[in-house]
Amino acid sequence: MPEIELSVVIIAKNEAHQIVRCIEAAKRVSNDIWVIDSDSSDQTPELVKSAGANYVNHAWKGFAEQKNYGNSLAKSDWILSLDADELLTLNLAQEIRQLDLSKKTKVYAVNRLNHVGETPIYHGNWNPDWQNRLFNKQTHQWNSALAVHETLQLSAHSEVVQLSERLLHYTVQNFESYQQKLNKYAALYRNKNKKQHAVFRSMKRLFSPLFGLIKEFIFKKGFLDGKAGFQLALLHFKYTKNKYKKLQA
Repeated sequence: MPEIELSVVIIAKNEAHQIVRCIEAAKRVSNDIWVIDSDSSDQTPELVKSAGANYVNHAWKGFAEQKNYGNSLAKSDWILSLDADELLTLNLAQEIRQLDLSKKTKVYAVNRLNHVGETPIYHGNWNPDWQNRLFNKQTHQWNSALAVHETLQLSAHSEVVQLSERLLHYTVQNFESYQQKLNKYAALYRNKNKKQHAVFRSMKRLFSPLFGLIKEFIFKKGFLDGKAGFQLALLHFKYTKNKYKKLQA
């Protein structure tokens, strides 16, 4: 087991079906692993503890707030931030262990390989999917102003370095569950953007969904993923249409 040079922070809720493999993979780079739960009703708490990670339940206050809270508990200043549906491969773990963590302004980004179930998606809107995930908490933290798709706050001195190995991301178990996730995102989008000008909303509602479909399936080569690529493009079309429709309500 590696010495504590970096800590791993994982946010979770009702992740009993996958939290153990996430933790076991994270052990490849750290022995200081923290799972920040938010009132799971399944076996997540017991599984986290039995897997040897630190378990903390923290009332949900948003993605960024959960992650920042976990960072405050971690023993190391260097944080590898993971979601419960992400898996650190052997190759990526080896690459991370060889990094120079002496410069606090560095941020390391990983390119996620997204999956539907066990099927990897290599094209479309999901590729590339660069995420800033390894950083020093003394110089960087998550932006709590964003309700969805939280981002790491960077400064003029931040240096982002892209890693070569990919992080496996088991995004959704199937297309039906992804549709449910997109519906939640559409509601969050409405709450954040409901003050947009009515004319602007109408223009976006008219043109954005179709343009997005063409862009993802044709220009981003989603068609190369076959039926799965088409289903994803169609779901994103419906999501874009739905989120602007909700603004009209």
